Amino acid sequence: MRMPDDRQPQGRVARGARLSKVAVTHVSRGALRRAREPFMSDDEKAAARDAEVLRLADDLVSALGAMKGAAMKLGQALSLLNLGLSSAEARDEFSRRLAPLYRRAPAVANAAMFGVIDRELGDRRRQLVSIEPEPLASASLGQVYRGVLDDGRAVAIKVQYPSAQSSVRADLKNLALLVRLRSRDLPNVGLEELVDELSDQILLELDYRREFANHRQVYQDHLGHPVFRIPEPIESLCTAKVLTSEYLDGTTLDQLGPVRPEVADHLGEAVYRFYCGGVHTTGRFCADPHPGNIVVLADGAVGFVDFGLYLTMDSAQLELERKVLGAVLAGDSRTAYEFARAGGFIVDETSMPEEMVMDYLTTVAAWHLAPGVVTITPKVAYRSLSQAILPRSEFRKGMYRQRVPREHLFSRRTEMSVCALLGDLQSSGPWRAISEEWILGGEPATAMGRRIAQWESTRLR
Repeated sequence: MRMPDDRQPQGRVARGARLSKVAVTHVSRGALRRAREPFMSDDEKAAARDAEVLRLADDLVSALGAMKGAAMKLGQALSLLNLGLSSAEARDEFSRRLAPLYRRAPAVANAAMFGVIDRELGDRRRQLVSIEPEPLASASLGQVYRGVLDDGRAVAIKVQYPSAQSSVRADLKNLALLVRLRSRDLPNVGLEELVDELSDQILLELDYRREFANHRQVYQDHLGHPVFRIPEPIESLCTAKVLTSEYLDGTTLDQLGPVRPEVADHLGEAVYRFYCGGVHTTGRFCADPHPGNIVVLADGAVGFVDFGLYLTMDSAQLELERKVLGAVLAGDSRTAYEFARAGGFIVDETSMPEEMVMDYLTTVAAWHLAPGVVTITPKVAYRSLSQAILPRSEFRKGMYRQRVPREHLFSRRTEMSVCALLGDLQSSGPWRAISEEWILGGEPATAMGRRIAQWESTRLR
């Protein structure tokens, strides 16, 4: 079968037409459903809304699956939201229908992709003695190939699509359109900040030199780590459009399938410590925790790849994160409220008083604030997500009048994505005790924590 040659519609009008068609169709269905609702029972209303959102999922895959760039990335983001579906069965079906947006985009022909490698690397191209013709992955901004260096090392070569620069910029012009597909069902306070932050971060991801710098920093920070494995970036073969790194020979989480409970617990703890630990300790964290970026290795180590969406919080914002979580862990509602208000989270004090703020925070974060060993199931993960942002939240009236400051949008997104991953794994762990390690200086709560603490102590000598 002949692969696409990347000659897809590039202009804003051409690409926007696909998105507009999805939006118009969805709005029309919603209007028809609302006209019928007065004649329906509550169960019939819920079923009609579910059917509408599931048809939206099909439309998104049809429109975005063939489009790379920001459109596909946004479709992936929407797949985490479940958009107010009423039942676990409907939520599972929604995720299943959107799964193609995570698995891979249609591959672009090797002639086009290898041409990018040749142009970007020039004479350095000779260091790559072979490149396998079948891509390992086809994602929103580029394809990944397995290759071999002249010194025998296996490498992963991430190559940006020739059309990525123009298609992403065209998509960003239409970003607000997709975000507002279900705007009446999602919080609108801070929506402009969300769109701006997403746009900025996606544009930054187009420069692989920046991703290389992020990757190198994460690699250096985790040299010799007893659990995490970060592939070594190969600097001589990295440019603005090509990123080459050590190949991790393992199985990505999205290809793993069912595992034994003890394996699920090990993987879940590693994922939690890697992604959420960065949010609450150094303020440097990867904000793209999805299954394709997590690699399970034969020796029990867990590899992490893709550092395009990697953020660094300034010291004041990191301190705010730590103080709010510390107050919540201590059950100090007054302090948690004051820090949330001073940090810009509370903009309408009358609609969300002190006791409601504490109740909201402990409900949304219950999965990693409850004492003891907690098993994260899909139901637990959905409750956290639904209470955080979806229309069925018991905090809807007060929450929708507040905002998440731009600096904290991705830290919250990271936590929710991690919770969803742990729910898929059905991992059990002492999540609160691990948080107390980070925030309160508690003793390591697990064998993994003790191994990491020992490693950290040797690094400081």
